Amino acid sequence: MASIRKKRNKFVVRVCKKVHPVIYKSFNLRSSVVRWAKAIESDMDRKIFEDYLNASTATLKDILIRYRDEVTSKKKGQKSETYKINKLINNRFKHLVISPV
Repeated sequence: MASIRKKRNKFVVRVCKKVHPVIYKSFNLRSSVVRWAKAIESDMDRKIFEDYLNASTATLKDILIRYRDEVTSKKKGQKSETYKINKLINNRFKHLVISPV
């Protein structure tokens, strides 16, 4: 269930469902809050909600390793793609944090 409150000229919504994590988000307009909360609750009810809580700490290296282990291992050109991914893992950009928003 979503609860809305006003805090310092912004509207803060808290969406809480039993099997999902509690989600907070703030907006400038109340109409945006209501629309967003309904969409999130609908996604949770239809079981298509994706939680990006851990995405804020995922680095490029973590994502590349997971892709190499889960996806590349099932491909026909596994050997060459694994080599390329390993080169990217050792790149200086490997510590960049990837975030969806």
